[in-house]
Amino acid sequence: MLNAQCVEPGVEHYAFRVGHSALGIGRYVSDTVDGMRVLWVPLMAALIVASCGGTAETPAREYQLQGQILAVRPERSEVVIKHQDIKGFMPGMTMPFKVKDDGLLKGKEPGDLVTATLVVGEVDAHLRTLDKTGHTALEAPDKTSAFVYAVTPHNMDQQDPDYPAMVLADRILGGDEKSRLWVRIREREGLSYGVNSNFRAGPQEKYGVFAAVASVKPENTAKVEAAFKEEIAKVINSGFAAEEVSSAKNALMQERQLSRSQDNQLVGLFVSQAELGRTMQREIDLEKRILETSPEQLAAAFKKWIDPATIAYFKAGDFKKAAAATAK
Repeated sequence: MLNAQCVEPGVEHYAFRVGHSALGIGRYVSDTVDGMRVLWVPLMAALIVASCGGTAETPAREYQLQGQILAVRPERSEVVIKHQDIKGFMPGMTMPFKVKDDGLLKGKEPGDLVTATLVVGEVDAHLRTLDKTGHTALEAPDKTSAFVYAVTPHNMDQQDPDYPAMVLADRILGGDEKSRLWVRIREREGLSYGVNSNFRAGPQEKYGVFAAVASVKPENTAKVEAAFKEEIAKVINSGFAAEEVSSAKNALMQERQLSRSQDNQLVGLFVSQAELGRTMQREIDLEKRILETSPEQLAAAFKKWIDPATIAYFKAGDFKKAAAATAK
């Protein structure tokens, strides 16, 4: 049970203490996913403020909320929602909510419009229900550019035999300015200010993600999404050409060598190796396996780990302004 002392609850913030230790002041921050850790503070403050006036246990309370999902984080059992005012509890803001049933997150993605039941106890809060009511592009008012994201999770760690091949495949698809996505979307079709892809695998845990992102004009988001889908389908259906595989290997080896020539990068590598119990032999082995990967092995690994049906696409931008400008 919390022994809470409430200190100056305000309209925009709560300052609070637990026992004799000040936990801090939480300000409401809205319309951004960055800094979501801060947003748990006002919620905890609200929980403590709501519990002031006695030490007897009180039953959990339930509140209904409506909003839009900005991020889904199954590895944390959490979803980030930009919600409207929660009547009788808190004003509208953007913040993460925990779920006790991870099944609530299945089938949910950024852009989904949702209703939920928030259960607030004395020391924690979680969503008991989370229902999708619709989907809309993520609005970013007054932004001149929009973003198109393609994301899919996977259960690979860096010890997986296919990891070197996927590092190389990602390089060819969207890893540099000679990649397929860049050449098509940025250079040939002129739809994007910048585009890239990134394949990540857990250093030890079997969890990672493949993602591609492009910065575009709001009116070009549909074309860029279509290009993402088409280029991924080409790899799955036709694989990689020997020439582009050779070129990507050379570029990747040069980049890794250059990185190790920079003191800050080398120190970071040493720190990571110490934390994971690795040595430079691991870097040697990884590069050797990348260089030994054939175009056929590369295509097989990509097809195995990237399933187009699991890729979620979402867009963020000032689409209302773009639509108004087009209508004029």
